[in-house]
Amino acid sequence: YTACAALTYGQMEDYGVVVSLNTSAPVADFSVDNEKSCTGSVEFKDESTNVPTSWSWDFGDGNTSSAQNPRHTYSSSGTYTVELTSTNLYGSDKETKTSFVEVSLNEAVKPACTPNTVAHREDYGIKSVLFESINNSTQDGRVGYEDYSCSHQVTVAENTSYNIEVKTGYKNLEDVYVWIDFNNDGVFGANTEQVFYSGSDSLHKGTINIPSSAIKFKSLRMRVLSDILGTNPTPCTNPNYGQAEDYGVVITGDTTGQPQAPTVSFSADSVQSCLGTIKFTDNSTNGPSTWAWDFGDGNTSTQKNPTHQYTTAGVFTIKLTASNSFGSDTEIKTSYIEVDEKFCAPGSKDPTSSVSEKLVSSDVNLFPNPTQNKLTISYPPNAVKNIELSIITIQGQILYLNEIEPNSEGELILDVSDFPVGIHFVNLKMGDKSFTKKLITK
Repeated sequence: YTACAALTYGQMEDYGVVVSLNTSAPVADFSVDNEKSCTGSVEFKDESTNVPTSWSWDFGDGNTSSAQNPRHTYSSSGTYTVELTSTNLYGSDKETKTSFVEVSLNEAVKPACTPNTVAHREDYGIKSVLFESINNSTQDGRVGYEDYSCSHQVTVAENTSYNIEVKTGYKNLEDVYVWIDFNNDGVFGANTEQVFYSGSDSLHKGTINIPSSAIKFKSLRMRVLSDILGTNPTPCTNPNYGQAEDYGVVITGDTTGQPQAPTVSFSADSVQSCLGTIKFTDNSTNGPSTWAWDFGDGNTSTQKNPTHQYTTAGVFTIKLTASNSFGSDTEIKTSYIEVDEKFCAPGSKDPTSSVSEKLVSSDVNLFPNPTQNKLTISYPPNAVKNIELSIITIQGQILYLNEIEPNSEGELILDVSDFPVGIHFVNLKMGDKSFTKKLITK
């Protein structure tokens, strides 16, 4: 029917609505898709009232957003306090939720296939799962696949049996299957890793045996799948009417002689650098086979022991994820590498000594840098009567040495086209002060 349709037997009634101006400031509020994340990715949802028109988020890790419903990825594990300030024409309000988001990157469960419900019918699907400390009531198959592998994890022991109870829709009988990825390879062995089956019921009870051969002390994926009778699904089958849900299982026990996922560790040949050339060394245990480095400046590497060249000054956070066939681990060292010209000293490769004897100032600049023809050196005009200028190679060879008289422009132009290609040090002695800058010729 439309609003003006001619009704056959029914009736229409009209009422009056008066809309008044709302001059109230927002009342800020928000929620997240999950308060615990093992990937670091969290979706935030604004639930402020009184129609805010702008938003200011503080995610608690130094990052912010002005989007209404932002998705943010945390780079390190921890518990974060989140703030939202909502604003409209009539004012603003701030909501702070302390220790609101928990990020546990080391609890990330190996990914697997995602079975999606093909065509849900009323009352089919999983209603609840009870397995040790997991006691999770859920919506049925109408919501499709559900991943609780981070938020609902349980710790069990090897060579031990545990009770499991799965409730499905009470109107229709279903089959229920459970698998656990014991070798943590991201693939469920259809036969070797099936741990439970219950057929033609709505209340499915039984036991799950935990073998000693399973990977220990690592979050493993447990899949619960329900569907109509007799479908005999694999772990990756899309249920017809039913549903798949995933949970996390950590198995304790003796790890002697058993292959394990890496335990990540790394180091650098220098954490303070003038030149910005840093050699990183992987010190991870348990035999990683692949590496993923993030150098904190937008560059990455998959080498085991990479050498990275920083092209700008700054303080950089380093992240390494090492993996093998049994899993992966991540280590993040915050503000680990500092690159700055204050660590420069002529005649040494990348010194960190005698910094206190030098005064590095933004008043002295080189441009363009890198250069291959002309170099302009700017300095504070009329600071002293004479300036001693020297340019020295990284090996200590003097390329230029002269005493100049400052001019009112505070600039000196040099022809460096005959200089060898490489990294050099420009030093200006101005009275009792010494300014050192790094120069790259090409």
